[in-house]
Amino acid sequence: MVIIDDIESVQRHSYSQHFHLSHRFEYSAVEEARSEGLQTIVIHGEDCRVMMTQLVPTELRVHTGDVNKPGLGLVSERFNDIHATTTLEFNQVADHTRFVTAIQVAGTIDGDELILSLRDGVLVGSYRGNDILLPIDEPESRLEVTPHLLTTKVRTDTFQFVVNGIDAAGKLEFAWYFINQDGEKEVVWYSERNWIEKTFDAPGSYRVEFFVKYPDGTKDRYRSRETIVV
Repeated sequence: MVIIDDIESVQRHSYSQHFHLSHRFEYSAVEEARSEGLQTIVIHGEDCRVMMTQLVPTELRVHTGDVNKPGLGLVSERFNDIHATTTLEFNQVADHTRFVTAIQVAGTIDGDELILSLRDGVLVGSYRGNDILLPIDEPESRLEVTPHLLTTKVRTDTFQFVVNGIDAAGKLEFAWYFINQDGEKEVVWYSERNWIEKTFDAPGSYRVEFFVKYPDGTKDRYRSRETIVV
């Protein structure tokens, strides 16, 4: 199972994602490891192992509850029925980001495990020697034609980007991400213009993402497959 939460703001904020373990789930340890850009948490239960993989690394806090103290680490299945448990809290500080959490229970598929890895920014699962692209990319577009990005080099450090293939005038709004090789983002907020001319301040490689906002306020996100080198 893959859970995706997209977060968008004009300012930096602290964001938290909570996972509450059932108070009936008995476990011996919670382990954290980081490798190849992935953050993996393994919960060792008596009969199985629960593995949680974060595509976007976070700060992990583990809370053990106390029924006599309010706070995290408590669950309630019905009114006035509170139990102490363990809460996993994942934290990020950002303006625009996402939580992408892949959850699996080890040993439940014929004794084999799904091995997760990050390849060129894409989460890939390997099962019995076969690769499975996990669905963390763009949602299916609600437009009649899926938009694509037309890129034109204007000068050495300046490029023009046009969202091509749709008639956007007065109906849709567009926002832009320019992400450098260190993962730092520059954001250009929404306007009705479906193109932008961008001058990059520093040499390096950049990825471009754009958002399409519909009249009802909902949005779709698209990524350019091309890397811009300045």
